[in-house]
Amino acid sequence: LRNAISYCIDREGYSTTIAHGTVEPSYGVFPTSLSFGGTDGLDLTVNRFDVDAAKKLLEDAGYQDTDGNGVLEKNGQPVEIKMIAMSSQTGQVQLCEVLQNQLSQIGIKVNLEVLEKISDARSSGQFDISCESYSMAGTGTAQSFITQMFTTNGSSNFGHYSNEQVDKLVEELSNLEDTTGQDDLIKQINQYIVDDCSY
Repeated sequence: LRNAISYCIDREGYSTTIAHGTVEPSYGVFPTSLSFGGTDGLDLTVNRFDVDAAKKLLEDAGYQDTDGNGVLEKNGQPVEIKMIAMSSQTGQVQLCEVLQNQLSQIGIKVNLEVLEKISDARSSGQFDISCESYSMAGTGTAQSFITQMFTTNGSSNFGHYSNEQVDKLVEELSNLEDTTGQDDLIKQINQYIVDDCSY
């Protein structure tokens, strides 16, 4: 399901149409402007916008629209998700609206809630997808961002992502005495994040 949703994110279209070319589409976590960024060397499951691939993934996983209402079901449950966005982030709201429409075309019902502030919804876990914007490497390193977002108890890990290998690598990253090996560790973490398709 996560990979199918990721296939429906038109990164290139968002970059050119919504952001007017001011952002760079990415299938990894970090931008190419960072030494550990981009997707070179990563094994990507999703590397393009591909609605047909999304449909096939869902079909192969047993999702079907048995009652003909346009919404897929699995084990008798409709595929309905809640997406939240912050009203002041108009570009992100547009992105969410486009994704909501795109997902409806493959049978996923998205209830989009545009909120003045999303801190309460994030903290309580009252969402399935959230559109966010963070500074990833304000000091030239991604240590703080990675710790906040990807570790099991990270302060900004609102989706409760947890991967034991990521936790170990983040701890190893925090214990580096110099920057030697930093890029390799971050790329290893990036691979897990891409594999798990949680962001």
